[in-house]
Amino acid sequence: FFFFFFCLLLLLVGCFLFFCLKIFFLFVFCVSCFFRVKLIVVLFCWCHGPRKEQNPPKNNKNNKNNNKYNNEKKRKREEDKKEKEREELFIAKGEVESPFAKACVR
Repeated sequence: FFFFFFCLLLLLVGCFLFFCLKIFFLFVFCVSCFFRVKLIVVLFCWCHGPRKEQNPPKNNKNNKNNNKYNNEKKRKREEDKKEKEREELFIAKGEVESPFAKACVR
């Protein structure tokens, strides 16, 4: 009788443990799947980078180069303007430097 009762108790405890472990492993499997999917999504987003904006800001190096280029253009424009004014002044005085200006005076 005790042997039968012991076997029944063992079977009951075994089934209980089996279902507990089954639920535990199912939970662990679902959680690991969730993290696996999350990891895939994160890696996919990281590899493809952030969305591109309509007008992305230029990086500093380009800004510096553009500023340098624009400053040179501005300086050259001012020099050309001064030279033109100087030439007009010479033409007005009659002290002509360039052959083109001499031809214009004549």
